[in-house]
Amino acid sequence: MKLVQRLHFALTPVVCALVISAGVIVYLWQVNEYRTLERERWLNRLSSALIAAEYESRAMGFLSGELAGSEQFVRHLQDTGDFSVRNFLDAHIAHLMSEKRTEQMGAVHLFVIDDLFTITAANGASDPFSARELPSDIYQLVFDTHVLVTLGEPFTRKREVYIAANGELRATVISAHDPVHALGEKRSLTRKNRSLMVIDAPLLQINKLIETVSQFPDVSLSFGSIKNYEPEISHTQIENAFIDGEVFQVSGFGISLELTILDSYFSPFKRELLAKTLGYVAVIIVTLLSIVHIVVRLNVTGPIQGLLADIQRGGLELRYFKRSKGNSEVAVLRNATSTV
Repeated sequence: MKLVQRLHFALTPVVCALVISAGVIVYLWQVNEYRTLERERWLNRLSSALIAAEYESRAMGFLSGELAGSEQFVRHLQDTGDFSVRNFLDAHIAHLMSEKRTEQMGAVHLFVIDDLFTITAANGASDPFSARELPSDIYQLVFDTHVLVTLGEPFTRKREVYIAANGELRATVISAHDPVHALGEKRSLTRKNRSLMVIDAPLLQINKLIETVSQFPDVSLSFGSIKNYEPEISHTQIENAFIDGEVFQVSGFGISLELTILDSYFSPFKRELLAKTLGYVAVIIVTLLSIVHIVVRLNVTGPIQGLLADIQRGGLELRYFKRSKGNSEVAVLRNATSTV
């Protein structure tokens, strides 16, 4: 077997093993980095949506406070049965709903309900020949609050987040207002003849996030409400042996979102990265072997073939060897034999 062939048989497995090992390490590192970046990207989206939901809820509270402090609403509390006062309140509510800052909140529903559980004012055009009705999604919540107030239980204000029948995530802010005492006063906490103000609006950023998640079949998002209000956002990874992927819970501001990322979500990236890695590994192996082959040809087999040619031309007679100025093994051999 020729020297070049022996060298190729020895170097090719070693070079391939080293380059493939390096390629596997780089591939696994890139996959892990991509998984980490995607996880952080989704968690940041959920955190931003929860923060936006908190500000949207505060906007609903500001709207409630603005209406509660208006002259029309205060006069209405004094006599909820006065239809002329009701008309003035309806007009004022329509004015608030027409403002740009309110329109940016989306489809807002506003209702004023007296102590007899009758809707006395609301936004939007209403049919004078039909009674106003609460949306079915929040009817039970408002009714339970009304019962709580009529029983004399302490109550001021609360916020509930729910999923509407159309799949939209909405928030409802309910506050109880007394005709005599201001909201929040101890004397008004248990009064039974208080009127309820109900403001219902969508959580736009979370709904936008839900729409974005729906475009990824390997990512899912579920909603849950938590009783304890936490002013900070927390991330928790949930262990689930029945899911081939990762499950995270992001909670804060009374809302809990559960994000599921299946392993198949990363499959397109893995396939693309694998193809690129194999291509780079093949190019590197061919390049290294080519460089080794060229170096061996120029520095090893070339001089040896020249020595053999001299031997053949000289009939194995030492006087035909040419002296060499180099320091290689072949040059040393030439100089040693030519001096004999």
